[in-house]
Amino acid sequence: MVLFVISIIALFGVAALAIDGGRLYFERRAAQGASDDAAMTGALAILQGYNTPEVESIVLDRAMVNGFDNAGDDVQVDVHWPPIAPNPYAGDRNYIQVFITSEIPPVLSQFVFIGSLQVTVEAIAHVQPTGPIIPGYAIYGTNPSACRTVEFSGNPIVLVKGGGSIGSNSDADCPCSSMVSGGNVFVEVDGGAITASGCWNNLGASGNTIPEPITYVDQLDLDEIKASVPIPDCGSTENVKDYGDVTYDGLATIEPGYYRSMKFTAKADVTLLPGLYCIYGKDPWTIETKGGARIQGEGIMIYLMSTAGSWKSAGNAYVSLTAPTDLVDASGNQWAGMLIYTHPDNKNEIVLTGTSDSYYQGSILSLGSHCFIEGTSGEVSFNTQVYCDTVTVGGTGDLDVTYEEGVNYQVPAALELSK
Repeated sequence: MVLFVISIIALFGVAALAIDGGRLYFERRAAQGASDDAAMTGALAILQGYNTPEVESIVLDRAMVNGFDNAGDDVQVDVHWPPIAPNPYAGDRNYIQVFITSEIPPVLSQFVFIGSLQVTVEAIAHVQPTGPIIPGYAIYGTNPSACRTVEFSGNPIVLVKGGGSIGSNSDADCPCSSMVSGGNVFVEVDGGAITASGCWNNLGASGNTIPEPITYVDQLDLDEIKASVPIPDCGSTENVKDYGDVTYDGLATIEPGYYRSMKFTAKADVTLLPGLYCIYGKDPWTIETKGGARIQGEGIMIYLMSTAGSWKSAGNAYVSLTAPTDLVDASGNQWAGMLIYTHPDNKNEIVLTGTSDSYYQGSILSLGSHCFIEGTSGEVSFNTQVYCDTVTVGGTGDLDVTYEEGVNYQVPAALELSK
């Protein structure tokens, strides 16, 4: 009889584990799915501009639709915008946190376990609102460790207007240096700052920087920056013409499409029609502009597709290029405000300069390249945001840089589950 009683208890324990344990498992799965859905719905509400009470109400309604009513006795739904500690996203209003606690009535487990059957799950959704690639910066070197990630050289006057800043992401210490100034450069940032995640080193015989650089600031997450911007889709060559290698030696009008390379001689006088130009060649200079050439275009985007494409503008060439205000690629990505985009693994140089009155408008994104932003004897104007692996700002003339978010590229809004 004793053995029989013990066996019966053991059987009840196994049955409780099989029945109530299975019910708990399925309840957890249902609760996790409901919390994930509620968190993503809350993130979308945040993106759409709802206030805190409205967001919480929307999340609770979504949880109820999925079978977890906060008004019930056996369910508790907690919404935290921003998330609460302990949590790596605590206090960040770009994240929303949802807890669902659900209690189910036991069937057999009360014979071997006294207590409630309860599950608690958590979901965190991330909101990436639309905005600049790196907010607040007109010029930024993204390399996390290189020496001289941002360098001022030559003897120009560099004026940054509109409240934009100049920054280096490198944590390099002196004498390697995250940011350096050589030559006789005068740099003035009006309304912004000059920042470095490592050491600032002034190597110039003269010149000055206004304001004084701020050093050892927090680094940015380069992977996050890369993930925020999609890869352009130029479309099928069945639908988009491939022009191959082209050289222009006089008056010409160019249409968007695929190009292996584009060369402009000193006699070139070329107008680029609006659209997406996809350059896939691997020449030392995939796009090259000789001195004396004139290149202009409105509403254009240049995409250096390969890992070896490059751009070199001669100092005495006239260049006037503006980014599109509305350009959608074959995958539906919006590229308004993007002037030059290079493949993230492209490590070749981008040299942008020109004669007096040359003008560039739109974002320049080249996260693997070294970019030269140079003035000549006149004044070259950049109404741009320049984000490159490393950046040299200098030349022999003046650079006028205007920070204006409205004319530059905005990263697309996105939602994702972080937990």
